[in-house]
Amino acid sequence: MLTLQKHHCRDCRYPVCGKCSELRNNERHCKSQDNCDKRTHLTLQVMVKNGDDVRQDQMVMQMIRLMNKLLNNMNLDLCLSPYAVLAISSSQGMLEMVQNSKALSGVKSIRAFLKECAPTSNKEEINPQVMDTYIRSCAGYAVITYLLGIGDRHLDNIMIDDKGHFFHIDFGYIFGQDPKVKEASIRITNDMIDGMGGKNSKNYQLFLGYAFQAYHILRQNALLLITLLRLMLDANIKDCKPEFLDRMIARFNLSMTDEEAESDFKRVLEGCIGDIFVGMLEIAHNIATAMR
Repeated sequence: MLTLQKHHCRDCRYPVCGKCSELRNNERHCKSQDNCDKRTHLTLQVMVKNGDDVRQDQMVMQMIRLMNKLLNNMNLDLCLSPYAVLAISSSQGMLEMVQNSKALSGVKSIRAFLKECAPTSNKEEINPQVMDTYIRSCAGYAVITYLLGIGDRHLDNIMIDDKGHFFHIDFGYIFGQDPKVKEASIRITNDMIDGMGGKNSKNYQLFLGYAFQAYHILRQNALLLITLLRLMLDANIKDCKPEFLDRMIARFNLSMTDEEAESDFKRVLEGCIGDIFVGMLEIAHNIATAMR
């Protein structure tokens, strides 16, 4: 574990921001390296991986960043949390540790966790901003993990932080691949829905609305996303194979109308909520982990 410090823009976390920089010789430079009120030290905790190929994780994270930008361009902010991944070689790399977050496997109740992290004067309520972040990020990652076919979605690989950001980690299986017997789809537990207030709540309807909007926007940009992924087929990354990518492309339902595609996605999404078979696989995973 390493702790790194670097000057970053306080607004956007990038090393040099357009808001606080000027163009010199076609390069961006901070106007005042020492006194710029937009710049601050950003502290990152980094996990160093030796013996693991994190290039696939880096590629997925780049796609999530791109998808996030496409969504934001359409004024849809889903509070995504793309963390930093840097592959140094095919067997070494570094991953940012997202602070104040924990795996869902260690959270007995998401709703209780959110209440504890952001208490209000009414102990039965959750801070509205935290709840909004949770709903939006749940919707965003539901769509993204579905389109990219992210597999191995046990609860050790799904995280939540104290501000309500829900996010996924560890992208060792993509494009529909999964170490288990069932092809990767969307991982949504009953507790995730209960965290919103249940299926009959207004928040659940907001979740569905955000998810459908995100699916529609990303489907409109399918050609860009698919083209970029096709460029990676010769990179010798584990799951970057033509037959796997074709399965992922099928999830965009490009031959359907917008209404037909949304209906199909809704069927998949709602069918994944509280999937009993996936729940049984989670129990098997926990037993196997405990026996190691």
